[in-house]
Amino acid sequence: MTCRISNNSLLWHFAIPVYSRQLEGFEPLRQELLKLIIQKRDAFFSQRPDEATNPTWHSSNDLHLWQEPCIPEVVALISQFASEAIGAMDPSQINANIIMNECWATVGAFGAGTSPHNHFPSNWSGQFYLSVDDCIKDEHEKFSKMEFVNPMPVAKSFGQPERVLYQPKDGLLLLFPALAEHMVHPNMTQNLRVLISFNMSVQMPQHSHSSKE
Repeated sequence: MTCRISNNSLLWHFAIPVYSRQLEGFEPLRQELLKLIIQKRDAFFSQRPDEATNPTWHSSNDLHLWQEPCIPEVVALISQFASEAIGAMDPSQINANIIMNECWATVGAFGAGTSPHNHFPSNWSGQFYLSVDDCIKDEHEKFSKMEFVNPMPVAKSFGQPERVLYQPKDGLLLLFPALAEHMVHPNMTQNLRVLISFNMSVQMPQHSHSSKE
C-alpha cells in the first residue's frame, strides 16, 4: 500500500496518526537550505575523508540552533505545522507548548536507507523533504520511500496491512508519533536524497489553582 499526499491530510494507519502538508511556493527557501546542507556535508567529508564512502551523511542534531538566515524560517515553518497538526489530532493540546528537541539534515546517496527504528522518548517526529522527487524511479517500487510498520503481531490475521509506504515529495512535511516504527528503503539512483528530520515534545500549559482558607 502506497500513500501519496497532496495539501493537508490526516490519515490513520493501524491506529497511528500521520499528518502531512504539501507546501507550495517554497522554492527559494528550498534552494537556500539545499545549498547550506550540501556545504555542511562537503565540509565534513573534507575533514573526515574516511567517511566519504558512507552513502548517508547525518548532520549534528542541533540544526534548529544553527545561525544561518534560512534556519529560523524553516524552524518556524515546521513548528507552526506541528502545532496545527497536533491540535487537529487532539483539540485538548491546541494550546500546548511544542518543543523541538532535535533537528538534523540527512543526505542520502546511492544505497542510503535506514532499518526499522523509532524516536522514543520524544512525543512526535517528522520529516521535511527537500530533494526526493528525482530519487523515485517508479511509483510502484519501494525504493526511497518511507515505510511505517504495523506494531500489531500477525496483522494479516486481523485483516490489517503489515506496513504502509509513503511516497516522499519535494515540499512534503510529515508528522507522526515518535514511537511509530518506520524505515526508509534504499535510494537506488545517483541523485541525492535530502531532507530535514526533527523530534518534538509536547508540554501542556500549567494552570494555577487558588484555594480558599
